[in-house]
Amino acid sequence: MSRIFLSHSSRDVQQATALKRWLVVHDPSLAGEIFLDVDPETGISPGEGWRNALRQANARCEVVICLLSANWEASYECKAEFRLAESLNKRILCARLEPVADGGTTGEWQYCDLFGEGPDTVVAAEGGAGQVRFRTEGLHRLYGALRKAGIGAEHFAWPPSHDPDRAPYRGWEPLEEVDAAVFFGRDAQIVRGMDALRGMRTAGVESLFVILGPSGAGKSSFLRAGLLPRLRREDRKFLVLDIVRPERNALTGEQGLGQAVHALRTRLGLERPTLGELKEACFSDPDMLRQWLLEARQKAFEQLLEVPPNTPPPTLVLPLDQAEELFNADAGTEGPLFLDLLGRLCHRGTEQTMIVACTIRADRYEALQTAPELAELQGVVFDDLKPMPRAQFKEVILGPAARAGQAGKRLSVEPALVDRLLEECGQGADTLPLLSLTLARLYQDYGGDGDLRLDEYLKMGGLPHVVQTEIDSLLATGTVQRQRQLELLRSAFIPWLATINPDNDQPMRRVARWADLPEEARPLIDALVEKRLLVRDVRGGEGVVEVTLESLLRQWRELADWLGEEREDLKDADSLERAAAAWEHSRRNEAWLLEGMRLADAETLAAKPGFRERLNPSREFLLASRQREQDRLMAEKRRHEAELQAAREKQVEAEAHATVLRKRSRVLHLVLAATAAIAVVAVGLGLVAGVSLYLVGISATEADDRSREATVLRLVSESRSMLAGDVSGGSLRAVKQILAAQAVKPMPEGEDALMEALLLQYGGRGIVEVDSEVNSVAFSPDGRRIASGSTDGTVRLWDAATGEPVGEPLSGHTSDVWGVAFSPDGRRIVSGSTDGTVRLWDAATGEPVGEPLSGHTGWVTSVAFGLDGKRIVSGGQDGTVRLWDATTGDPVGEPLVGHEGPVWAVAVNQDRRIASGGSDGTVRLWDAATGDPVGKPLAGHDGTVWDVAFSPDGSRIASGGSDGTVRLWDAATGDPVGEPLAGHDDSVWAVAFSPDGRRIASGSADGTVRLWDAALGTSVGDPLAGHDGPVWAVAFSPDGTQLIWGSEDGTVRLWDVVAGEPVNEPLAGHVGEVWGVAFSPDGSRIASGGSDGTVRLWDAAKGDPVGEPLVGHEGTVWAVAFGPDGSRIVAGGVDGTVRLWDATSGAPVGKPLAGHDGDVWAVAFGPDGSRIVSGGVDGTVRLWDATSGTPVGEPLVGHAGTVRAVAFSPDGSRIVSGGADGTVRLWDAISGTPVGEPLVGHFGEVRGVAFSPGARRIVSDGLDGTVRLWDAVAGAPLGWPSGQQRRGTQLLAVAFSPDGSRIASGGADGTVRLWDAATGEPVGEPLARHQREVTSVAFSPDGDWIVSGSEDGTLRRWPVIADKPGQDLSAQLCAKLTRNPSHQQWSEWVSPDIDYVRVCPDLPIPDVPAAG
Repeated sequence: MSRIFLSHSSRDVQQATALKRWLVVHDPSLAGEIFLDVDPETGISPGEGWRNALRQANARCEVVICLLSANWEASYECKAEFRLAESLNKRILCARLEPVADGGTTGEWQYCDLFGEGPDTVVAAEGGAGQVRFRTEGLHRLYGALRKAGIGAEHFAWPPSHDPDRAPYRGWEPLEEVDAAVFFGRDAQIVRGMDALRGMRTAGVESLFVILGPSGAGKSSFLRAGLLPRLRREDRKFLVLDIVRPERNALTGEQGLGQAVHALRTRLGLERPTLGELKEACFSDPDMLRQWLLEARQKAFEQLLEVPPNTPPPTLVLPLDQAEELFNADAGTEGPLFLDLLGRLCHRGTEQTMIVACTIRADRYEALQTAPELAELQGVVFDDLKPMPRAQFKEVILGPAARAGQAGKRLSVEPALVDRLLEECGQGADTLPLLSLTLARLYQDYGGDGDLRLDEYLKMGGLPHVVQTEIDSLLATGTVQRQRQLELLRSAFIPWLATINPDNDQPMRRVARWADLPEEARPLIDALVEKRLLVRDVRGGEGVVEVTLESLLRQWRELADWLGEEREDLKDADSLERAAAAWEHSRRNEAWLLEGMRLADAETLAAKPGFRERLNPSREFLLASRQREQDRLMAEKRRHEAELQAAREKQVEAEAHATVLRKRSRVLHLVLAATAAIAVVAVGLGLVAGVSLYLVGISATEADDRSREATVLRLVSESRSMLAGDVSGGSLRAVKQILAAQAVKPMPEGEDALMEALLLQYGGRGIVEVDSEVNSVAFSPDGRRIASGSTDGTVRLWDAATGEPVGEPLSGHTSDVWGVAFSPDGRRIVSGSTDGTVRLWDAATGEPVGEPLSGHTGWVTSVAFGLDGKRIVSGGQDGTVRLWDATTGDPVGEPLVGHEGPVWAVAVNQDRRIASGGSDGTVRLWDAATGDPVGKPLAGHDGTVWDVAFSPDGSRIASGGSDGTVRLWDAATGDPVGEPLAGHDDSVWAVAFSPDGRRIASGSADGTVRLWDAALGTSVGDPLAGHDGPVWAVAFSPDGTQLIWGSEDGTVRLWDVVAGEPVNEPLAGHVGEVWGVAFSPDGSRIASGGSDGTVRLWDAAKGDPVGEPLVGHEGTVWAVAFGPDGSRIVAGGVDGTVRLWDATSGAPVGKPLAGHDGDVWAVAFGPDGSRIVSGGVDGTVRLWDATSGTPVGEPLVGHAGTVRAVAFSPDGSRIVSGGADGTVRLWDAISGTPVGEPLVGHFGEVRGVAFSPGARRIVSDGLDGTVRLWDAVAGAPLGWPSGQQRRGTQLLAVAFSPDGSRIASGGADGTVRLWDAATGEPVGEPLARHQREVTSVAFSPDGDWIVSGSEDGTLRRWPVIADKPGQDLSAQLCAKLTRNPSHQQWSEWVSPDIDYVRVCPDLPIPDVPAAG
């Protein structure tokens, strides 16, 4: 059947046949594709009409060409043909053969003229019936319009210009509009879909175009690569917005409606409103949003060329992919709001504004169909995406290969392979996804030689097993390791990445936050992402992961089994989340709570491993349900007791009147019944800013100023990328660039970067620049000197306190120095080099001691002194360990031989044992006296052992290897101690024990240093990063307070272990979330309360636990506080009580303070310690006598809902409270009466409140993502110059610094943020190391530290970076350096056009000439 129909008058046959001939000559692919009723090949059979032919070819016809003339206008048949084409919603092209009147029947359609002035083309008519002249420009315009109207993939360019190497087989990667050129097998459906959408525009009645199909049918690809590219071509009729993907934030997400509208307006040159204003309008002003859409439509209409008169503006098309996400358990509160907004936008009166083209799974369509928000809308259901017939599968196989060939990349598919694939393409939802994945893998692995063959396909395992083959390829072959990997994957998929549709028990994908996935499973998840089986993205500022296609859930054998086993629990988890969301949405109406068996089952599920973490947000809902259930059971118990008492009284009466009662006996029947039904609706919750500088039309001074600003912004941006490890350069260059930025022009961005660098380098004592790779480092026994060995063949000495060089380099080696060590008395230094010698040096003078020690046949890779200083041990490339007399330099005994390959490390302990590590993957022990091997080789590393170290007591050995692990060994037995310490991403080159044996440091080729707990084998804190290259050597100072390491980047770094540990190591001990934190008044201790029902004390400096946990609460502890003298601690919990403890002994003080009806969310001591204030779920604020524990006055009532936060004013005269009703309230602390009106401004719960030190201001934050300041006297908001609102993530905690200059807040994004209390501007970057929501924050009394508690179960300590007396931020950072940037570096990094500035006045400038 033909794709193009020519409608013409019978009097214009000559012109029609000539036009067809020109088109076919111009494009041979059109041969046989143009229907002309007089054509013997494609024309009408005897007795067949043009209109019947069009109806029969309806599914394939792409365009109708009307040859307009006076004859055509006068023909009834031509008008009928046109109306039929319009009724079938075909695209119509009008080509005029002569002038005809505008408007009329074809008025809306664009014309092209085949007549007129200009060059013309002569075409011979059929049968030698003369020649026809056409205007050349008109012919080419008509052909261009035909190409644009073409449905087939061949009408789209391949490859896309921005991605010339794009694979033609896309596999399971999401198809985009550029992939229209390789989207095959659905042409007929595309034609019908386009026809339907044109019909919807014409009729103006239906607004929903619903693409329906089962999972795996290709709905998203059909929308993205099928319809949208073709709709965009019809820009006179349709104006297409960006795709909306609901996820958790259908309005404000990165793929939400606000972003889609903003992108459309930006493309059209409409700069306002901003994205933020658009997002706000989605919530608060749908009429304005509608006006902005209409404005965009009008703007697009005005930009069209040659629009016929009376043509209506284009219809807006909103693509909505995966609409089922609007009805998922984790859809969020924006889901229903989005549906309501669509209902408002799509129709208003008689004017159709927008068509929503959405995809949705067939098994979820009922939810869309019955959504009350869309009840007024009519729709078209497009359910044509049925399983493909064999012919279409052949197009899917061969089409992309043909497009690749047309683009110049030869690619053929062996016919035998095509036959085999078609043979294995059965019927079912997963056939198309399996075929797509198979072809993509074939192309990826075998397409490089220009063909795809059957034997290559067979090597892959075939189409039916392609998913399982992909999974098996990333799993270990060993049974034990494979099983462990599967267990980890199960913990990620269930319950995070998959769930079950309750309507048909079919598996469904689920979007999971990266932070929620088990940490051990993340490398495997990344591997699945690499395989394109999962998609990892950043949305709404947080990392997310989801299954690429749901076929994975069915075709991966083990996963399908897991889903079968956990089917009911997954459905129940979704149901519980919906119920909890509905309860919140109903403002915690008791009618929505669970009871009976449903409650018991939900509590059991919420306690199940894996599900417990996922269902943590539903904990309050479950607690409220349990409380009501207990109240109900108690009421029922009291009723039964009353009935029993009444029965007993009747029994006494019966005995007194026995005779009478026997005659008139009766039976008492009691019937009890209780039913409950809970209907649930899924609700929940969910900045990208850009800065541009334009340097035009300004004065020379202004130009220089702007140039400097641009330079500063570039330097800061580059530096931050270096600090984050995203680009090369390392932290040393980053620090110098940040200092240079501030020297060029002080700007807030530069100050923020200074603070960020100081935080990252907080434990750093100094960065010593050596000018060549540092292969080895060592501390002198007194800790005052550092020795380093470098690739320049020198040994250098440094002052450990200042980082300054001590004396001249020790020269003598002729090649790289690989090992250095101090003698036990510190008087000598030994070094080993790739020149094959060992050398001794006088540590005081730097002079050589004696002749070089020769004997190794190859590199000397490692050296060590014996503990008595009389012997030297060396290891070499020749595979030997050698002993030397430290006094004479003579060899001692024969070389120790045993390693099969080079020896890379040696170490000695006090028992005269030598440990060595080598390329053979073993650690070997030797008797230093006899040279004999001790025991068997210690085998375990998979590859070379690069370094070894003895623990201080000599009982254990640590080794680091090319397998990226650190391993511990028992030095006596040779047995492994614990599991390997894994965490590095590359070879471990260096290991060292701390002097107390509690810590191990390791340096790696991944550029990081890690600290480990030597007893537990666990990582301590975050990796110490910043090098631009591998770390070759590490060493602890003799007192254990400092750590040094050397790197390929030519630096030696000094790290203060004591100062750096608080920043680097979280305080872990709570089992579950941490909900409250507080500093003691002297700053020496921290108190925390958590979900495990305990209050715990910590040493604020060391981070160690202090004493045993304080117990007493039955359930979660929500809040903690110290008394003003630090002697007592108060806490409030889920059990409804306030409890006191002695802060020294940990003993309870008095009885629990009971009075709240439900959870106590907040507690605080008065400034004199005599009173305590608390706030609870019962909506009251209560005062207590801190000595007697008795209530003080009546409860303070006013909040309509839970009181989440309370605080006393510094003078004790006022109390401030924040509640779930979104208000902040002030109370007279003596009388208990309200002070003024509630402070209103938050949109949602207030989670934190605090007084400023002077009591004149109050700060609050809440779930609306804002921090707000209030005048505590006037009770009015204090507007910050830049705006009082700080929108973004939900905020859960807030605190004032002791001097009132800073505000700290904790958010649901896992960050702690600092704000300038005067301006409201953020101070520095967010402090981001928590893995989950930050629930509480507190400043230390001196203001130098912040402590935060998090739902990740940890506390973290953060230094407050600020100017110090006599030392600003730049000076503090300079104190960590030993040199200024050189002139050459300034020219390369900053600019040759900006004069050099000595950024650190007290540091030298390297003697390097300026560039140029």
